[in-house]
Amino acid sequence: MEGTSQKLLVIDDDSKLNRLLTDYLGGMGFQVLTAIKPSEGLKFLEREKPDLVILDIMLPEMDGLEVCRTIRKDSNIPIIMLTAKGSIATAVEAMKKGAFDYLTKPVDTQQLKQVLEGALERTTAYEKVELYRRTLASKGRFGRLVGESRPMRMLYDLLSQVGPSA
Repeated sequence: MEGTSQKLLVIDDDSKLNRLLTDYLGGMGFQVLTAIKPSEGLKFLEREKPDLVILDIMLPEMDGLEVCRTIRKDSNIPIIMLTAKGSIATAVEAMKKGAFDYLTKPVDTQQLKQVLEGALERTTAYEKVELYRRTLASKGRFGRLVGESRPMRMLYDLLSQVGPSA
């Protein structure tokens, strides 16, 4: 994960924690954006297209669970929820709203690193699967044939010339 150019968005009304997370995650090679208010965070999300969101549950304007639900309407971005007052019920609710994971404050940096790695690896895997699905869909007219080698492309061209099968 060192040297990555991935972008993270931290939405937390604790400016001290934002600075600490910016320093820690920046030291890991991430570009870190921070927002104090949910409205700022949602604007950053739309404009900057981060790879992951770290989101506090207790925020001004609207709570983090509502922000999570709002993000989920339009995006599958991984969301890691943070809270100072953790409970099993809140953790379950966060997961139902679409959070990838749920961490309590004070944040354990090793645990945060592991959760970040897991979330970003899952996102990469989903992106690969989606690319594979799109590739298969574009080649779908040839049934189960899969491949991009020169001989396979020649076969696709030949099959296209012959026409659809009955």
